[in-house]
Amino acid sequence: AMPLSEWEGSIPDGVIIYPELSDIQLDGESIAGFDKDKKDYTCRLTAEEELPEVTAYGENVDINIQYSGDYIVSANITVTNKDDKSMSAIYQIMFYREAKQIVLDQNNKLAIKAVTVSAEPQPENNAANAIDGKLGTRWSAENEQWLQVELQEISDISYINICTYLGNERSQLLDIEISEDGENYTTVFTGATSGTTDGMEAIPIETVRGKYVRLLCHGTDKGTWNSICEIEVYR
Repeated sequence: AMPLSEWEGSIPDGVIIYPELSDIQLDGESIAGFDKDKKDYTCRLTAEEELPEVTAYGENVDINIQYSGDYIVSANITVTNKDDKSMSAIYQIMFYREAKQIVLDQNNKLAIKAVTVSAEPQPENNAANAIDGKLGTRWSAENEQWLQVELQEISDISYINICTYLGNERSQLLDIEISEDGENYTTVFTGATSGTTDGMEAIPIETVRGKYVRLLCHGTDKGTWNSICEIEVYR
């Protein structure tokens, strides 16, 4: 039999020890709640705050940090064992932005003539709900979908004001496109709602003239359904 002293510090056959980090820092400060065994983290930023610099530390490992995400930015930290390149682990930080605090002038609200959508799989959650002035109703559809409003006339557009279902629990991923003729569109926003409010959330854009405002919806950070409770357009 092997003496007990020889067992200490040895790893039994079949037990895999993955590489790990000893710390993750954002702008030089350890990330809140860091634990080497916890792989997923969330960081909330103000609307104007710059993305923090991510640094990571560990022993006898190679560390690679890459950013990804058109709608919600994430930092993906790959940790690889220096002695065995087949052994790696991934830590991820998701960066969410708080909603901008904007008070919109109701005199600048633009009249909506019509609403159309790519699909209405649930009759009770139809397109008309998105412009009925009620936050308790919604249009819902799954996967890649769009909702478009047509304004009464071509106008300068500076804000898109939207409310999403369960908007205080999840972030809607979307592109916003604007067109004067309903055929040629310009993308004015690519991103996500804040995930912090179930009320209206104003998205400021660089002022552009248009008559058609289209939300290209790509699900949420929690799933594949899109649910728009209300949309308003402001000059």
